Amino acid sequence: MTDHSPRQAKYHTTNKKDDEQFYNYKQSLAEYNSTPAAPVVEVKNERYPRGSLLQRAFDPLAGAERLENGAIFYRVADSEVELPNEEKLRAEWERAKNSNSGVLEASEDDINELRIALMDEM
Repeated sequence: MTDHSPRQAKYHTTNKKDDEQFYNYKQSLAEYNSTPAAPVVEVKNERYPRGSLLQRAFDPLAGAERLENGAIFYRVADSEVELPNEEKLRAEWERAKNSNSGVLEASEDDINELRIALMDEM
């Protein structure tokens, strides 16, 4: 037959005084954890302009709030969401398909110019 009564907690200490100190510590810790603390969230200064390529790449959650439960809450503005335009996508596909039809040859100078242009755009 199984005895379903809870067992008395045993502590890994050497004497009664240590047991009492450990018990008091556990009670104090339980009391401390039972009172919820107000969340402290540091307000970040935005380093990049909102919506810029740098902001989207390096700080995508700029302007997000941290809720009491620790979750990050980000409101998406309508201006941040661009619905796909079917005609624009088809034209871009055709342009990409036509430009990639032949073999691309590039010199070392062309590659460096491309890198400089990409860095300037950022």
